[in-house]
Amino acid sequence: MANTNKTINIDGVDLFGDCLSQATLIVKQVMPSHFANATPDPEWDVRDLTSHMIAILESVPATLSGSALEAKDEVSDDADVDAPEDDLSARWQQAADRTEAAISEIDFEDTVLHGEQQITVESLLIELAGDLLIHAWDLGEAIGMPVRFSPSVAEAVMETTVVPNRLMLNSHTLFTESIDPPANADLQARLLALFGRSYAWRTAS
Repeated sequence: MANTNKTINIDGVDLFGDCLSQATLIVKQVMPSHFANATPDPEWDVRDLTSHMIAILESVPATLSGSALEAKDEVSDDADVDAPEDDLSARWQQAADRTEAAISEIDFEDTVLHGEQQITVESLLIELAGDLLIHAWDLGEAIGMPVRFSPSVAEAVMETTVVPNRLMLNSHTLFTESIDPPANADLQARLLALFGRSYAWRTAS
């Protein structure tokens, strides 16, 4: 679910790298004491959310190598984190390093199987970039480290992920029902609203 016919001045690889960096900054601040914290997604606590994010990242090298033949839109729950046995920061960095190594060795115009579709590597990275960015915001909110998006990254996610897929938003696993942003909302608040997120979750939780 992505569009590579962009007018923005950023490609899918750079966008993924920027969103991965943002997610890394937040994931590495998560402590076991945060695991039971509520998140902007009422169905997930911090443990669930970090497990999901790790599963996304750990799936990328297999998908790019073509070994993820049974890949589905929903990542598996096999990445469940636990404490104290699991060093979350080290596990995330290992997954990030493997993902970056896999990306460096592949042609971005190659196609890979994602869900039930063959899509280009760049399209895959664009989709996963949006996923990581929004979940980084979710996680930052949950552990008290609010995330501020780079305007260029927020604009890129808006143009490559949201705008071309408005009719599919509510059927995609990353999106909840979109909401109306506040009056005079900035780009970040408008982007979050399209993903069904709002700062108002803080008072509602």
